[in-house]
Amino acid sequence: MSNQENPGADFIAWLDQELAMRGWTDNQLARHAGISHSVISRARSGVTPKWQACEALAAALELPAELVFRKAGLLPPVDGDQAWLEEWKHVLAQLSERDRHELLRIARLKLELQERDEKALFRHDI
Repeated sequence: MSNQENPGADFIAWLDQELAMRGWTDNQLARHAGISHSVISRARSGVTPKWQACEALAAALELPAELVFRKAGLLPPVDGDQAWLEEWKHVLAQLSERDRHELLRIARLKLELQERDEKALFRHDI
């Protein structure tokens, strides 16, 4: 069955990846999320988890709730850049102000180095 015929298949494929990265089973995820294992079992049979369950899954996986809502089909998808920004916002919000400023300085330095490299390449092309 294609993912278009079974929209929950995308969610399960994504969930399987997340579990594999952590070395978790469905039971371990349910325990970390504080939800019944049956919620995950129903998702595997094509029943989309509800908002509360997705929020609990997000907390257990330490991901933005919006990401899990989108993966479950509860919110419309966004382009890759927007999804990337949502995850960055989630991570940054958990850091201290000092660490956020440090990462901003690093990002600005990376941007400066990238611009310097691009200018050097341009000069060599002339």
